[in-house]
This record gives sequence, C-alpha cells and structure tokens, in this order.
Amino acid sequence: MNPELLDPQRWLQYAAKYPLLALLALIWAGFILDLLTFRKLRNFLGIRPRRFLYLPTIFTAPFFHVDGAHLLSNSIPLAIMGFLSANLLPLPKYLLLLLIAATGSGFGVWLFGRNAIMLGASGLVFALFGFLLANAAFIHDQWALFSAIAAFLLYGGLLLSLFKHQPQVSWAAHIWGFASGILAAWWFAGAPLPR
Repeated sequence: MNPELLDPQRWLQYAAKYPLLALLALIWAGFILDLLTFRKLRNFLGIRPRRFLYLPTIFTAPFFHVDGAHLLSNSIPLAIMGFLSANLLPLPKYLLLLLIAATGSGFGVWLFGRNAIMLGASGLVFALFGFLLANAAFIHDQWALFSAIAAFLLYGGLLLSLFKHQPQVSWAAHIWGFASGILAAWWFAGAPLPR
C-alpha cells in the first residue's frame, strides 16, 4: 500500500486545495458512520431546535442524512452549485461562503425549526442557490450571470419549495440558507443597503 495514502498532511493539502470535494467526502463519511453506529450519531450531532446545548450542532448536522435518497438529493445540487460558486470566488471567500451558509441555515433551524432532530445539507444547497442568484444581480459579471442562469435552469424549482410546506422537510433550513446566500453575495459585492 502506498504510504502517501495514509499521510494526514497530504489529505489536509487536498482538502485545502479542493474544499468542495472535501465537504462532499465528509458528508458521505458522516452518512456511512451514522449507518455503522445504527443511526445513533444523528441523535447527538443533529440540530435540536432551541436547546442551548445543541447549538454547536449547527455545524455537524449537514454531515448526516436520513437515508440514501436524502443524501443524494443534497449531494448532487451541492456539487453542482458548489462548483459554480467556487469558480466565482477566490478560495478564502469561498470558504467564508460555506461558513456563512452553515451558520446562517443552521442557526435559523436552531431558532425556528420544528421540534425534531434536524439533519442534512439542504441549508447549504439553498445558501449556494441564493448566493448564485444574488451574486449575478449584485456584480453584473458575465460568468456570474451564466452561473445564475445555469443554477436556475437546473434548480429553479427550489424557489417553489420555499413556499410549499412539507412536514418532513425543514422549511427553516431552506429559507435561512437562501437568505444567508443572498447576504453573502451582498457582502462580497460591497453592495449598498437598499433604501
């Protein structure tokens, strides 16, 4: 076996160079670890709204999913919109966008989510979607416009889900993720506040 495969320093270098791939790998690893523990990890690392001791789980909940369909329904759009977003930003801003997405959507779920264990990366997906749409409006760049159009053509139906209540879906993650993405685009563009 190649010793480089076991070198943690090399893995950290890859993660720093390709944060989207690292994020997706961690999400899939979280799902597999949860399965291996007979779905016990989600009880400790999922968001429990309005319980102070579970506030840090806003950063761990995106790594756990209810089932394989839930995992795939978040992984594919996360990969596509994550790629589109990564091509618009320098690496430090892209990492900041992911942090804003996780914090904004997670905190929104913690404050306003229903009384259940909340899991999944859909808040990140909606944050990236909101970022792509708002970024095109704020910076007026051709690549940003192309990215927004591509995201809208592929996932425009996400906007409808913001207004359609489904009991098993976290509306709070979606709306607060979307709002976080818009806020990040506004901040990165240095746009003035609307009057």
